[in-house]
Amino acid sequence: MRKIVTYFFLLFSLNSFSHATEKQSLNRPTGGDFSIETSTSKDFKLSDLKGNVAFIYFGYTRCPNVCPMTVQRLKKLQKTIEQDKKNDARFLFISVDNAVDTPKILKRYAKNNGNLFISATAPDEKLREIIALYGGHFSKVKNNLGRTLIDHSDSVYVISPSGLWVNSLKYDRPYEEFLKAYQDAKKEINSLPKRPLRVEMNSLGKNDSCDLGKKTCSLKLPDGSLLEVTLSPYPIKTEKEFTISAKTPSKKFTPKLMDFVGVEQNMGLIRPEFNNGLQGTFTTKIDLPICEQRKMKWKTRLVLSDESSNLHFAEFLLETQD
Repeated sequence: MRKIVTYFFLLFSLNSFSHATEKQSLNRPTGGDFSIETSTSKDFKLSDLKGNVAFIYFGYTRCPNVCPMTVQRLKKLQKTIEQDKKNDARFLFISVDNAVDTPKILKRYAKNNGNLFISATAPDEKLREIIALYGGHFSKVKNNLGRTLIDHSDSVYVISPSGLWVNSLKYDRPYEEFLKAYQDAKKEINSLPKRPLRVEMNSLGKNDSCDLGKKTCSLKLPDGSLLEVTLSPYPIKTEKEFTISAKTPSKKFTPKLMDFVGVEQNMGLIRPEFNNGLQGTFTTKIDLPICEQRKMKWKTRLVLSDESSNLHFAEFLLETQD
């Protein structure tokens, strides 16, 4: 499985896309307690691990590359902790492949990894509820051979002894960052960006007659400036990296991020942030996760800030076809 990235899961949660025309809101995921069936318990709760630093990882036992690399990072961390004669870290592996990863298989997977993990899974709906607490996502699709392909967030979520979500680490971060995350979590140091839980935004308009998947789409901003959004190269497909370009000469409004929400299917949190603009052009790169639909519609919001740091949004339509 190729590397799947969760874009800006620290920023805001997926459930914030409302149907209001004038105002909408962005909400930051906050973590939280949840219950799930593990290979040894039918009623495990995250809060059962209070008093320990907990590391949560979503993956699946057949995952060919990202998951094994993550497991090795965590096994090395556990070994270091044991060498320091500590026993205050717990590791929760949640499989998003519930069709294959039965409790028996998960129990064997944990045993094969030195019983490092508490292993668990649940129906898709429950899994989506849990992973959304941390701004993550997963998706499944069958290829032409009938094989199920799985995309999933590749971050490890760190929970402090009091039960607070305090850090997120990409699977390929240096081992030293994992060790520091453990040490900071023990001290209840919150390393997540300090952002408001809810941010209200004003609408700058909507262009739903133009498909970003086919051409540049534009919108006139309140100050009279033109906002042009381009995705390239065409055709825009899932699992294929493309560039997002937002261009405007406006001195009042600055593009900040792009928000993608699947219409027919919940695809999780996808919000890449733009790089600093050069001559009014702001860019970022993204690859959308695979989905079960060959033809997929996306609601997209381009979020802009004004001179007073207030947030606004412009809405566009995107259709991908694989």
